[in-house]
Amino acid sequence: MQKPEYHQNLYSLVNPPFSFIYGVSNIKMPEIPTEDRVESSVFQSLEHKIALLERKYEFINKDEVERFLKSNEDLIPILEEAIEKIKEVFGEFPLYLEIHHDPEGDWDELFIVIKTNLSPEKAVELENKLFETWFLKILDKVNGRLNYTEESL
Repeated sequence: MQKPEYHQNLYSLVNPPFSFIYGVSNIKMPEIPTEDRVESSVFQSLEHKIALLERKYEFINKDEVERFLKSNEDLIPILEEAIEKIKEVFGEFPLYLEIHHDPEGDWDELFIVIKTNLSPEKAVELENKLFETWFLKILDKVNGRLNYTEESL
C-alpha cells in the first residue's frame, strides 16, 4: 500500500500563510517524523521500558534477558504487574530475571526468580498462593514464555 503524499507537503502549505499573516518568515515548523524516525522512537521507548524494569529486577546475563524482552515486548507490562503481585504474597525480596534454555525443545523461557530467606515449606506455600491469585490468570498471555520460582538467598 502506498503512503499518502499529503503529509510531505503539509508544512509548506501551512508555513507561507502563517508567515504572511504574522509577518514572520524565519519560523521553522517542526519536522514530521519519517518512518525510520518513528521506528527509532518506538525502539527507544522499548529501551526505556527495559531500563525501568532493570531498576526493579536484577538481570542475570543482561544481554540475553534484554534480547528476550525485545522479542517479547508484550511481557513487559506483565513483569511490571508481577512486582506488586509478588510483593503482596511474598513481601519485600530481591527479584531477578533469568533465561532458562531447553536444549531439546529449542525454546527459551524467562523466569522471575524470587530470592527469599523463607523455609522451603513456606516458600512452596507462597508459590502456590501466587499461582492461584495471579499467575493462573495470565497463563494464556505468557504462553510458556514466562514463569517464576523461589530460591534461597
